[in-house]
Amino acid sequence: EKQKCVGESKAATDLIADIRDNVDDLESKLKTAEAEFNRTSTAFTAAIETLQQEKQKCVGESKAATDLIADIRDNVDDLESKLKTAEAEFNRTSTAFTAAIETLQQEKQKCVG
Repeated sequence: EKQKCVGESKAATDLIADIRDNVDDLESKLKTAEAEFNRTSTAFTAAIETLQQEKQKCVGESKAATDLIADIRDNVDDLESKLKTAEAEFNRTSTAFTAAIETLQQEKQKCVG
């Protein structure tokens, strides 16, 4: 009976030693995993912040480009309006000059002729 008890005690002691070894191994792996998680988390946080800043820059540049395009469209509309006015003035002046030239040519023919 004593031998059986001694054998079981030895088996239990060996099992406890194995469990302690496993616990130590798992704690070591946990510490390694936690360190890797912290390193990765820090890297991801930095990457996210960088991407957010780049996004804000892009949004700002896009807004500036949109505003610039709107200004250019306004300028184009204004210039087209001014061009139409200038063309109308040119046509009016051209017609007046043509009529004046014809009148002067007729008067010249009367004087010469």
